Amino acid sequence: MRFKTLYLAAVMLLAALQVVHADTYSNAYTLADVTQGNEGEVVDPSLNKKWEPGIDWHTMQIGSGGLYISNNKGATYITLASNRTQFADADLWYRTGNNTDGYLIYNKEAGPNKVLAAPTTMKGTQGGDSYPIMVDKDHVPEGYTSTWLFAKSNDLGSNVEAFYMYEKGHEGYKVNNRNGKFAFWTGGADHGSSIQWKWAQRTMEVNMSTGTFTSKNSNWAKTWTSTASAPKLVVDAGANNMSIANSNATRIQAFRGTTEPQSYTISAGADYAIAAYSFDFVMSGTTAITLTDAAGHKYTSKSTVQTVDCKDLTERSASFQLSGANAGVDLTHFLVTIRKAAVPAEPQVEIFTTPTTQAIPYRIPAIATAYDGTVVAVADYRYSRVDIGSGRIDLHIRRSHDNGATWDDIMMPEVMRGDGDKTEGHQKAGYGDPCIVGDSESPRMIITACSGTPGFFGGTRTHHQGWARWYSDDNGATWSEPQYIDEEFIYSKFDKSAYGPIRGWFVGSGKICQSKTTKVGTHYRLYCVGSSCRQGSNETANWVLYSDDFGKTWQFLGGCDESPVPGGDEPKAEELPDGSILLSSRCTGGRNFNIFTFSDTRSGQGTWGQVAFSGSGNKGVTALSNACNGEVLLVPVTRKKDKKTMFLLLQSLPFGSGRTNVGVYYKALESLADYRTPDAIAKDWDGRHQSSYISSAYSTMTWQKNNTIGFVYEEDTYGTSGGGYTIIYKNYSIEQITDSAFTYNPSVNGDSLTALGMGAVVDDVTSTDNVGTIVGQYTTEAARLVADAYGKYATHPTRQQYERLNGIIGSAPRVKMGLERYYTLRNYGRGAKRYALYANNATELTVSTNRKAEKAMWCIVPTADDPEVFYLVNKAHPTSMIGPTLAVETRTVLTSNPKEAGRYRIVSTTQGLSKLQCLNPTNATYPFLHLAGDNVRIVPWLASSPANNAPSFWYIEPTDVMTGIEHITLPLDPNAAAAAEACYDLGGRAIQQPQKGQVYIKGGKKHVE
Repeated sequence: MRFKTLYLAAVMLLAALQVVHADTYSNAYTLADVTQGNEGEVVDPSLNKKWEPGIDWHTMQIGSGGLYISNNKGATYITLASNRTQFADADLWYRTGNNTDGYLIYNKEAGPNKVLAAPTTMKGTQGGDSYPIMVDKDHVPEGYTSTWLFAKSNDLGSNVEAFYMYEKGHEGYKVNNRNGKFAFWTGGADHGSSIQWKWAQRTMEVNMSTGTFTSKNSNWAKTWTSTASAPKLVVDAGANNMSIANSNATRIQAFRGTTEPQSYTISAGADYAIAAYSFDFVMSGTTAITLTDAAGHKYTSKSTVQTVDCKDLTERSASFQLSGANAGVDLTHFLVTIRKAAVPAEPQVEIFTTPTTQAIPYRIPAIATAYDGTVVAVADYRYSRVDIGSGRIDLHIRRSHDNGATWDDIMMPEVMRGDGDKTEGHQKAGYGDPCIVGDSESPRMIITACSGTPGFFGGTRTHHQGWARWYSDDNGATWSEPQYIDEEFIYSKFDKSAYGPIRGWFVGSGKICQSKTTKVGTHYRLYCVGSSCRQGSNETANWVLYSDDFGKTWQFLGGCDESPVPGGDEPKAEELPDGSILLSSRCTGGRNFNIFTFSDTRSGQGTWGQVAFSGSGNKGVTALSNACNGEVLLVPVTRKKDKKTMFLLLQSLPFGSGRTNVGVYYKALESLADYRTPDAIAKDWDGRHQSSYISSAYSTMTWQKNNTIGFVYEEDTYGTSGGGYTIIYKNYSIEQITDSAFTYNPSVNGDSLTALGMGAVVDDVTSTDNVGTIVGQYTTEAARLVADAYGKYATHPTRQQYERLNGIIGSAPRVKMGLERYYTLRNYGRGAKRYALYANNATELTVSTNRKAEKAMWCIVPTADDPEVFYLVNKAHPTSMIGPTLAVETRTVLTSNPKEAGRYRIVSTTQGLSKLQCLNPTNATYPFLHLAGDNVRIVPWLASSPANNAPSFWYIEPTDVMTGIEHITLPLDPNAAAAAEACYDLGGRAIQQPQKGQVYIKGGKKHVE
């Protein structure tokens, strides 16, 4: 017996030398982290018939689909079939060893006398018939090995901790998913060879050597807490009802106390569930009491030992109760099994399945509800395996007549089949990225999609990606031939716009938005969104189209001269409670939002706001390490806790890291202040519901006739990673998404909610922050006009009067720039707003706190060809103009060459914040003048939300210094007589011909070229 004790001690010492134990647990670990833990007694499993406390059990998931590796239970191979687990013993693994000598790998269900082993001779195609299985540890079959090594893998992404696993001495044989079997691949290593070890379970002992009383008085304690930092096991007695029995650290005395029954609660935090607990107990003293365990079994305490053994628990906490006399029991061998909280599987339907890597993959779902309640889903069926523009893609359709419970067979309409002809400009090559809507008043439906070849970025003005549409007049049962509408409604419109020609158009997939309140033509208005690619560059931009005849004709909302989201990626649109239109645009880390506010809905007149970013920095919708398409939806609700009516805004996206964990964020819109501006929409979202727990990407949703949400998303359910996903459908109530905080309420009136908040909006418009002398601010006359218009609206608060008020707010006089004076440009986001744009010399642009110096004064000169585009000319260096923005982090300079001058569009908010967008930048993605973090360099960057103190915004403030310029002289004709008239610069030096942007003297008057 003494020999065995010494051997156990030696084993424990060796384990301690080998193990680096992590105090905290997350979804991924280093190699050292996945060995056994150091809580309780850890011994060599071969010496025991049962597992001892303190072992950290893990799950093993393989490939990008996250398929679980489980005990083979005597089968000849391990089947890889599921990416879900309830943390059964068959899914739990433990290893001991190191990455030099190798590891032994155990399975909890298989027991401590079996280890994972595999043949060292490869069979089948590149090892595809050689299988790792559980074998007797002391009788490993001849030709097998049970010693394993690991190498780091980055194939699942830089943010995922993953490893290649191979037999010691056979590094070229990596385990892999071979057609749903856990086998080998000798051809290399990729995502299918990548294994994630994730902490899953540990059994911990409750006594005074593994924890301490953390809430107590001098003699009795309420709470026992483990000394391990994670999981942090807690036993709570409800009151000061525990003590150490007979000064024995292994025995805890638990009394009933003053409450009957008294519950003892066992928990380990929100991320963990209690899987089981057990203990021995005897009566304390001579008075018997009743103990009731979590399964409802009742015991009467005795002086002899009894055992409680509660298994198969699933909740985040467990309990037992003491009742009867105010007496107690002594607890020993108190073991608690803690596991990572398993998320209950939600009901779902695979409406389009990609079962294997070899299968033709599905991608890009869209969904809509038809007039009769039929739910219609559509998706790409990608023969090409890549995005639209590179070959054949068909559109497949499925329909449900019972709100998503069951679905008809897949429809493969002939009219939506591509022919794969890659001839440039051929529209029928394929159809992809569909969007869909069903009319609210008739069985008519419309699908539009990208069409043809080439792809979005590969086109020219004459040969480009197309836009197709199909109609159904029977709730999606049959569909018309495709019509190609891109030239008529998209490309030709840009040819005549200030934005200029485009070479690519990409319609935003998912849901087409139909207005609930605006009906100008034959149908309630549609809003469809898309992205353009500018001619001659890869510059992208977002746009919103609207149609009053159910998609026969389309107009650009706000025109197509200036994009509401420059540089925007795939967008979505939704109608807000006041009838304005929210544009939600895909971007890395979250979403970019903008809002179009109507001044006249019937004619489509109104204005776009300022783009606002929503992400982790402003508690918005956060897409960790990814940019991905998602959906936006507005629902009228009642908040249950206070019965207050409002609207709920939903935004779906992958939570991340990377394209994983798709779910839905939600935000309560309690008042107009919550949805009046993009900044208000972007910040302070209330919560989220996670739908997928593995690789997942695009998503969209529809409001169904049973007042629930039909939600579809892409998921790599089978770990295929072959250019597609399985398309999953789930049916959600508002209660499910919001954890019962809200419920659907169709009676909520958007106009009434708007009217309640409009007074505060007008107060803000006319406040000192918005009325002043800085460029962009309202004038005092504007404040009077707005106040008068609000008085009329408050007396008769109709949608028409609201839009009239919006029109007055949008067109009210604001401070403008003029040639007659010089201006300072003071940065908004850096250095307590002290730094002004400064010409250090004739070529060096920087900032300074000396705003009175001539080097800090600028003449803002309209260009000859466009009065809304400007040159910025310095007073101290009158021949120097600010040049264009260059590469990222490259310093912007001054130039005296008109051909090298920067052309700037200046857009100002009513708070006097202006963004200076270069129209001839080196990098079109970063075109805004921005003060770098060193408070020295002017560099190009994005113009993020002013709410984030963005240093790409500037205060343009008038000075008292006049320029004396009366007008702008167009470029001189050297053959004209006027060209011979003497010209002088502001220093009195004669010049032969002024350069563009230069201020000069001619005929005794100041001019600017």
